[in-house]
Amino acid sequence: MNSVPDIIRAAYAELIVTDLERSRRFYCDILGLVITHEDENAIYLRAFEEYLHHSLVLRKGDTPALAVLAYRVRSQAEVALAAKHFESIGCAVERRAAGATRGIGEAVRVIDPLSFPIEFFYDAEHVERYTQRYDVHGTGALSRLDHFNILTPDVPAAQEHYESLGFRVSEDIQDDKGTVYASWLFRKATVHDIALT
Repeated sequence: MNSVPDIIRAAYAELIVTDLERSRRFYCDILGLVITHEDENAIYLRAFEEYLHHSLVLRKGDTPALAVLAYRVRSQAEVALAAKHFESIGCAVERRAAGATRGIGEAVRVIDPLSFPIEFFYDAEHVERYTQRYDVHGTGALSRLDHFNILTPDVPAAQEHYESLGFRVSEDIQDDKGTVYASWLFRKATVHDIALT
């Protein structure tokens, strides 16, 4: 049995924003994301090709921040494995009940060794994919959100961490002495799921 969770892909990000209406205008009117659900405290968005409940959550708060980067894993058993793995390496772990985030099943949130809030989940509500709903495609609308970009003071350490989770490097930038300044890693069969710079 593997000791690390089988991560399928980057799934969604949750951002804390101070002006929900202004953020809504940017992400919907300019970037063309589709609203799955909204209330007075949050907006759940997805791009028109996506079928999971959301790929971006905008949550109202006092200070702009990253709330979480979430990865989908291969099965519900992998969620428990994620908790066990991160506890074994001394990371803070929070188990979340189904529905703690709208549209997401039981999940585990951790503060990873890079100090980022990361979530692992499997069960999720599926929604209509708008691939052929041309009436909702705005000019230049995003078809999908499929990777995260993170800034880190130590790219080699961050790359090593992601490689320990089964990610593989598709490309990097390094100098003639071998110092790595940026790295792109993947789990799904695309260019990358995370970019480290």
